[in-house]
Amino acid sequence: MREGLINSAPARFDLGDLGLLDGASEREFEVITRTAGVVLQSSAALFCLLDEPRSSVFIRSRYIPRGSSLLPDKYAQHHSMFARIIERNKGVKITDLAEVAEFGEAFEPSVLPFKSALIEPVYGPAMEPIGCLAVLSNVPRKWAELERMELRDQAHLLSRYVLLRASLETLKRLSRERDALSKAQRYHN
Repeated sequence: MREGLINSAPARFDLGDLGLLDGASEREFEVITRTAGVVLQSSAALFCLLDEPRSSVFIRSRYIPRGSSLLPDKYAQHHSMFARIIERNKGVKITDLAEVAEFGEAFEPSVLPFKSALIEPVYGPAMEPIGCLAVLSNVPRKWAELERMELRDQAHLLSRYVLLRASLETLKRLSRERDALSKAQRYHN
């Protein structure tokens, strides 16, 4: 077998390659999001992904105990609190969304009736921020360090699951390349 026939460059994925933007419900995402919401006793918990090609933020899973009719599945990237937080590439605490000047016109209390948020980033296969796990509260709230650690752990679980999906996709690609190489060698001989 000749060396160097298989391109060994690192595989690159966008979220669509991993099936994360197809809108299908996935039990793993739902369970982790629900766990974050229940453990932190929040009014809502959301797992949001940044869909860069379409410049939007996609809510991948949600846990809202009292209904989710107020939250659309997508937000324009530069007109939502989630996009602004993701762009900062770190978890932030916002004590009162309605009074944070940096959001300006982006925050609409009628659409998002939450007063406090605790947010942790979710990372992709190359440790790049791809989204966030957010827990939201209807009342202004000071988040304890233990709550931050719990949310960080849940976001880490989401990151690990995304990494697992990327690993499986890489194995599929390598298998297809190996099969193609095998067929080419049989044809050549």
